[in-house]
Amino acid sequence: MPALATFTDFVATTGPAYITGPEQVINEAVKKTYLLSRFLKGKPTAESLQGGQTINDVVMFDDNGSYQSYGPNDTFTPTNKQVTSTISENWRFSKFDYSWTNQEILLQGSSSMTREARFKVYKNTKKIKESSAWTSGLNGMENDLTAVPNNADMETASGTKPYSIFAFLSPDTTNYHYSGFTTVMGINPANEEGWRNPVSTYDHTAISDTTNGLIAGFDDLVEDVHYIPPEIQASAFDASSPATGFFVTSKQGVKLYKQQVRAANDRLMGASSPSDPAYLKTLYGGADILKIDNLTTAALYTSAAEASGEPRYYFIQPQYMKVIFHTDRYFEKEGPFNDKDNPFSWTVYFDVYWNLFCCSRQRQGVIAPASPTN
Repeated sequence: MPALATFTDFVATTGPAYITGPEQVINEAVKKTYLLSRFLKGKPTAESLQGGQTINDVVMFDDNGSYQSYGPNDTFTPTNKQVTSTISENWRFSKFDYSWTNQEILLQGSSSMTREARFKVYKNTKKIKESSAWTSGLNGMENDLTAVPNNADMETASGTKPYSIFAFLSPDTTNYHYSGFTTVMGINPANEEGWRNPVSTYDHTAISDTTNGLIAGFDDLVEDVHYIPPEIQASAFDASSPATGFFVTSKQGVKLYKQQVRAANDRLMGASSPSDPAYLKTLYGGADILKIDNLTTAALYTSAAEASGEPRYYFIQPQYMKVIFHTDRYFEKEGPFNDKDNPFSWTVYFDVYWNLFCCSRQRQGVIAPASPTN
């Protein structure tokens, strides 16, 4: 019996059956989680959009040292101590685009054609192209946020890459920065104690130990990132709580944490029933523990760390680590463009000026194996 495709009349008059409409395309190019959304969540637009030639802020690392006890008739020698430091970074420039030719768009469903001459539109080609471009752009920005730190690319004015979160969060308790860096946003943490992120450790060989295990590592870190201001003149202080931040880790990191939480219960507890063993929303102190795909294979440490049960956990306070966009280049759409040599093809660009900005390293932190083998 001849194949169905040999019946040319059938092929010419019958199209494939798609279960979704022309405007719907299942996007399997996406990541499972996006840090970018977390950084922007709940923030007013003015907080994420800035102008100027560089991105700047002022931090105060010291008090002015003026407090003293005194007796009657003592004389004082006040000083005008300068207590601020400027942190600054350069804009980084990113783009994504999509292109099409007139023929592939116009012949798909031009209103100038008769109903009989017009092709049946199975999927909207132009929308697919634009969706693919946005996916490329947001996936690329996500990859930048979780990239391995590189001093030449991120710290120097001549670099082209935005800072990643790991440029600000280092498990190094000797130099207080990622390998290859000497300063972070222009400040040397070896000289400035206030410009260091806390580090806590856990024993990956005794992960359930109540003193040195994984949960104990979380207990230790949250005490270092919890700031409670005095009730007097509270406006002069910055309050932060673990509940206002979130942890990021690898798939193995989330699994190990869930195992510890589950083992601590005398029965399986879950959202739907007492017999459901799943913890679909994993928390510590109200802070989400998120799986980031890139951390499973990131060259921050060898990939063997996943197999040997040595994941790292990074605590982020989005109040003090922010994605900043330029007010004039917030996904600015340019085009469509074509040229004299190719007048029937077009390209649309999206232009983004942005960077990841850290106002306080002290309010972020890392939980790492105490004696990692990988």
